[in-house]
Amino acid sequence: MHVYIAWYHKENSGKKFGFLHSMPKYARPHHTLHLDHLGPFVHGKGNKYILIIVDGFSKFTFLKAAPNTTTKCALVTLSEICTIFGNPKRIITDAGKGFVFNEFKQYLERKGIRLHTIAVGLPRGNAQAERVNKTILDALETSEASVNGNEWDSKVATVQQGNNNTKHLIIQNTPAELLFGFSLKMDGDIHDNDEEREVDVTAI
Repeated sequence: MHVYIAWYHKENSGKKFGFLHSMPKYARPHHTLHLDHLGPFVHGKGNKYILIIVDGFSKFTFLKAAPNTTTKCALVTLSEICTIFGNPKRIITDAGKGFVFNEFKQYLERKGIRLHTIAVGLPRGNAQAERVNKTILDALETSEASVNGNEWDSKVATVQQGNNNTKHLIIQNTPAELLFGFSLKMDGDIHDNDEEREVDVTAI
């Protein structure tokens, strides 16, 4: 039996997926990040939204359950990603309130990151994030979180891992393979089919 989570989709339910606004693409991971908020959902463990960050090249996706869509909350997650992967050259967002305040713009200026804000009514301009939105909704609705709608945020990490380890139809690789060169080891993976070769670290 299919059980629906009691959440609300974004206000514009007529958004079309898969149409990109004309914008140059770059064949390098972490050059361009697409940011968006999904929600609000039924109040989870203090969370009502999901912050979505997509690498435009590899399609690798970072998902973070969040209590709100404020700039402060978005910058915490973005800063963590930049600390690990370095600063992107460009960030693309819609005109969500967390992305239009001076605090957000000033942070990007300090980091040397260009900000491209998609005009209202043109969701296809941030289609990378829009495609992921639909995938996340589908995954959460078929997960165990469907039984108890207020526990959806406990499944966000699992959805992120599964999405990054699923072959992308266009790039014909998983996002993890394109970003790291190998697939992620998933929960429940007892046997590793890849041949492992011991390396003498003293020789490196």
